[in-house]
Amino acid sequence: NFFVGPDFADIGARSAQAMREYCGRPDAPSKKIALVQGSLTAPASMDMLAGVESELEAHPGLVVVSSQATEWDATKAYQIMSTVLKKHVDLCGVIGFWDVTDVGTAGAIREAGLQGKVALITSGGGNRRAACDRIRSGEITLYYSYNVAGQVRDLNTAIKTLLQAGPQQAVRPVALVNPLIRIDRDTLAPASCWTLEELRQSGG
Repeated sequence: NFFVGPDFADIGARSAQAMREYCGRPDAPSKKIALVQGSLTAPASMDMLAGVESELEAHPGLVVVSSQATEWDATKAYQIMSTVLKKHVDLCGVIGFWDVTDVGTAGAIREAGLQGKVALITSGGGNRRAACDRIRSGEITLYYSYNVAGQVRDLNTAIKTLLQAGPQQAVRPVALVNPLIRIDRDTLAPASCWTLEELRQSGG
């Protein structure tokens, strides 16, 4: 009856929009981009890919030179991106499907000497080490956070609602979609991300 989570198709569309803006700059190396997917059969990955493709179809211009699945593995993302960067030295940017996986993507970009030149747009739950620290260091260009801490709060609310309604009470389907937080170096703030220690201290 309840859905709690992000709209992954929206994340995909927003990521493609942002990449179009980035690669539309006069000093952009090309219109070439790569997609670093999760799993081909995972609903989150499938929805995000659909969002990216829908946006690219509506606003042509970018050229996808690589779109590969990593099975959410950072090592595989590193290997894929290392190969892509050797073949496409003028790559403009990468849309990654999860921040944890894109640790590998960022590592490949950094080792190729292209950090700050090849944009990396990714998303995740907003953990400080995975998101804000990497934005600050320049490894991630733009990040869409769906704030897992807030997602847990919404999930607790859904559970309480169902328990209060009781097993005999019909409950209409409800979707609690996480609002997305766009984070880059210009918008980075102390409250942009979270740590487990902070959540424990606040009782979250």
